[in-house]
Amino acid sequence: MESGVTCVTVLPPEIIDDGVKMREKQVEQFLVNRVKSGGGKAPKFSSPANKGVPDRIILFPKGRVAFAECKGSRGRLSRLQHKWITDLRNMGFVAEVVDGVEAVEQLMEKMGR
Repeated sequence: MESGVTCVTVLPPEIIDDGVKMREKQVEQFLVNRVKSGGGKAPKFSSPANKGVPDRIILFPKGRVAFAECKGSRGRLSRLQHKWITDLRNMGFVAEVVDGVEAVEQLMEKMGR
């Protein structure tokens, strides 16, 4: 049963132009807002004893979990970050590097949102 409510993602003007390079903070803010608009949560993931863990844990209803490492348009993964993403994927989790609007939308699609 549909509630008649439509969720709309509002992009800041500086993100709408495909030619604009996004900073990591902008990517992370967009990810958090997009996950929230899709009915989920994206808390910051911090593990001082485990360097290189992804920036955000993506949580959706019915136990759907993903991990996201946010990077600016020119950001690169460290060796530890790459290892964490690889290990999480090998364990069956969705673990992605998001570096812009398109990457966030692809992650949301993988999560069924």
